[in-house]
Amino acid sequence: MKPAAPRRHQTQIPRFIGVGLASTAVHYAVLTTAVEFGGWWPTPATAIGFIAGAIVNYLLNRSLTFHSARAHRQGLPRFAIMFAIGWTLNTLLVWWLAPRLWHYLLAQIIATGVVLVFNYLTLNFWVFRAERDPTPPQR
Repeated sequence: MKPAAPRRHQTQIPRFIGVGLASTAVHYAVLTTAVEFGGWWPTPATAIGFIAGAIVNYLLNRSLTFHSARAHRQGLPRFAIMFAIGWTLNTLLVWWLAPRLWHYLLAQIIATGVVLVFNYLTLNFWVFRAERDPTPPQR
């Protein structure tokens, strides 16, 4: 028997937030290390950091948040499409905002918020969405 949607979201959203914090920490660690110690510009640094965070995000969301049984051959291409859109959004926002704001991390925080909403909706309703059972439920 499947849990009701509101109950599922009660556990799913906190897990999504935890996974998001872990993947964001990886992203920001790569970003700040590249900028502060490597002398990189924020745009390429965030692009590389986003990739590192996305790897963590896929693995943890698949197993912990959405408990997906969907095969990697089905879920990974969908994640790759979502990742490409999110990566582009994130990189363009940092590229555009960083020179206009007080600090590049403020630009990154704004970009993270935009991509967060996009990622949750895409992961939940498309990437890791459970396949519908074609048989009607038994009463």
